[in-house]
Amino acid sequence: MLKSTILSGVAKAKSSLQDLAIPAKLVSRTPTVHVPGVAPVSTEVVTDISIVLSSYREKEIDGDRIKASDLAGIIFPEDGQPVPESNDLVKYGPNFSTIMRILANNKVMAGEDVALSQVQLRLA
Repeated sequence: MLKSTILSGVAKAKSSLQDLAIPAKLVSRTPTVHVPGVAPVSTEVVTDISIVLSSYREKEIDGDRIKASDLAGIIFPEDGQPVPESNDLVKYGPNFSTIMRILANNKVMAGEDVALSQVQLRLA
């Protein structure tokens, strides 16, 4: 019952914020494979996402944990999309030229499912 209530609320929020969402790319890196005598290998997976961005309020900015240039983002997961993780990159803007690193992802869970991701972004 609670899971369906959370998912219903998230669906309503997604619908309400749809006009504010911008297209972006989520760049996730696979774990680096270390083999002695061979250069480390890691691959990037790029996924199209939509994200709602906002600035932090002045009272939230402490200059260390949250900087004035940091942004807060909300990502509503779609089927088959990876869940954003710390150190993943988000690219947006003209030609996806603005690149920000995910510092933290406060996941809103509905049971074992991620209902939405609230991410802190910092210029990479």
